[in-house]
Amino acid sequence: MIAFAAVVVSGLLYYLSTNLGTYWPLAWIAPAPVLWYALRQAPGARVVLVAFVAFLAGEINLVPVYSTVVPVPALVVALAIPAAAFATVVLVTGRLGPFLPPATGVLLFPALWTAWEYVFSLVSPNGTFLSVAYSQVPFPALIQIAGVAGMAAITFLVSLVPSGLALALKMRPFRPSYILFPAFVLIAALGFGIASLLRVDNTPEARVGLIARNSNRRGYGTNERRVAVDVAAAYARAVDSMAPQGAEVVLLPEACVTLRPEWAADVRALFAGVASRNHVQMVIGFDEYLADGTHRNVAEVISQSGTYAGRYIKQRHLPGQDYQAGKEILVLPGGAGVSICKDLDFPSLGRRYSIAGTGLMMVPAWDFGKDARLHAQMAWLRGVEGGYSVVRCAEEGLLSVTDSKGIPVAITESRGESEVLLAASVRLGPGNTIYARTGEIFAIACVLASAAMAGFAVLRRRRRERKQCC
Repeated sequence: MIAFAAVVVSGLLYYLSTNLGTYWPLAWIAPAPVLWYALRQAPGARVVLVAFVAFLAGEINLVPVYSTVVPVPALVVALAIPAAAFATVVLVTGRLGPFLPPATGVLLFPALWTAWEYVFSLVSPNGTFLSVAYSQVPFPALIQIAGVAGMAAITFLVSLVPSGLALALKMRPFRPSYILFPAFVLIAALGFGIASLLRVDNTPEARVGLIARNSNRRGYGTNERRVAVDVAAAYARAVDSMAPQGAEVVLLPEACVTLRPEWAADVRALFAGVASRNHVQMVIGFDEYLADGTHRNVAEVISQSGTYAGRYIKQRHLPGQDYQAGKEILVLPGGAGVSICKDLDFPSLGRRYSIAGTGLMMVPAWDFGKDARLHAQMAWLRGVEGGYSVVRCAEEGLLSVTDSKGIPVAITESRGESEVLLAASVRLGPGNTIYARTGEIFAIACVLASAAMAGFAVLRRRRRERKQCC
């Protein structure tokens, strides 16, 4: 009965708070029931089963979204791997945590889980997707720590509180340090975050415009010149409509127009004309086919005078897509960077932009409808890590503008088949954050600390067992 209750409570809390869940405060207690159960020294196989099922139940909210775009076997594996890792971490915490001093034992679970998320992100084709840190993006006072130590610090903090709670409820005699130490660390992090939010950056503002037309997806991958040119012309008319709102830069979605050699010049000339006519800089997502058979997902920049100003090739694609991957970043004069959708699932790319002095990140994107906020929040957190504002225009997602602290300036949905326009002013971020310069030092420290704590706990347990048997 206790095992069943732990599964239900933790599973429900994870379901409601992480991934597509919206009740983010529940993530702070979600692991506590299964951790408490593991600390009761239940049989190892039972602990693993309880933790695995609980975590998997929390991930089920992703199934309705991705089962239509990802083969079911691949989706099952993608969800089972983190669930198995969670079960392993919970088992290790339950077996070794009691053998560590209170102030150290409370660190074992958060260090292990943070280490796992970091190591897995290095090999996963989806980068940091599914990290618990993204659930906390609506909590601006907390996520400011990402500019110093990266998203790993958020994962650590969110995992530290339930670790202390579970140990405090189980261990006898009661040790106040199990509660007081996590509280002290959390208060310090929030104090830093509040101070960061109160700081005013003396940086220029940019007036940006975003345009989405979901109905144009019918032209994606088209072989017909007429269809592609009609799509481009519709966007050009939308730019004309937006010009009176004072936009200096207009962002269009990812792969919103298909380019083939037969009509590429005509489409580019059309956009050059509308940019020059309205005196706006444009960032346009193209699905590009070249004469040699190369297929690229690109974002091209047209200057306010209608001339070519830069080109970015998407670096990260969904597994199985036939796009040629790029390698270079694109930062324009004035500090505007350009990346595309999934690329910002990877913190390493965000750090490169931050070091290059990016103050405003322009992101053409294409989401899957129900994951709109989840995927947008991943990009917003990159902005906090890197110290830049994020302008993200997603078909079947959100049109959003957030400042360098991750606070939304303007958001609207890309709805159905209608044309959606969004204009907003946002202050550029300072860029070049501590995290960008130091990298994943905190995450690596969690890997090393996990190994050290586990090794120390094993030695203490063996020493105690020898004393008891003698």
